[in-house]
Parts: sequence; C-alpha cells; structure tokens
Amino acid sequence: MQVNIKSKNLNPSDALVSKIEAKFAKLDKYFSNETTAEIMLTEVKTGLAKLEATINAGGMIFRAEESNADLFFCLDKVIDKLSSQMSRFKKKIIKKHKDQKEILLTELPDVAEAVEEVSVV
Repeated sequence: MQVNIKSKNLNPSDALVSKIEAKFAKLDKYFSNETTAEIMLTEVKTGLAKLEATINAGGMIFRAEESNADLFFCLDKVIDKLSSQMSRFKKKIIKKHKDQKEILLTELPDVAEAVEEVSVV
C-alpha cells in the first residue's frame, strides 16, 4: 500500500509521520500493492486538528475522519473506523458471493478482532 501524507496549515512531526505509516502498514495485508491511502492532516482551529484518511482499493473506497487536539488519538480512531468498514464490507461480499470459491476474504478481521488488535497497539 502506498501512503501519501499531505498537510494543510500544519507541520507534522517525524514521530507522527512514522506512526501513521506504521498503522497503515498493518492494514497493508488486506490490500494489494496497487492500493493507495491518502492522509490529510489539517489544522481546523488553533489547537484543533483533523485527520482524514481515504483508501482507494480498486473500486472500493474506505474513508474516515476525526477531529481532536491530539492527532495520535485521531489516528487511532480513524484506524478503528476503517477496520470496522472493512469488516462490514467483508460480510456484504460473502453474502453476495457465497457460492463462489474464488472470492475469499479470510484476511479481513471481524469487527471484534479488529477493535482488540488496534486497541492493544
């Protein structure tokens, strides 16, 4: 997965950039190498920042955003939201293509597993 980090009215620290790349690297196993993740960091007001994440995976778009004073908190919440979206999408695909053996989404976590995995980190 290719992670593109952009910022507006904000200079992200090296620690934040490395944390973003590490968190999204964990989601990399669910997608192919052609997948891109666009991360936008914006300072909305003085002391209030917003993190927006969009993953474009070949026709599937997963998007989440969070606003808070702490961007690390925003990052954790966005990862939780994206994991939840991927789990819901997994269930829809399995229902739609339950007879096709070619479509296997075993790598995607269930909602409970994803929340526990992200919370532990």
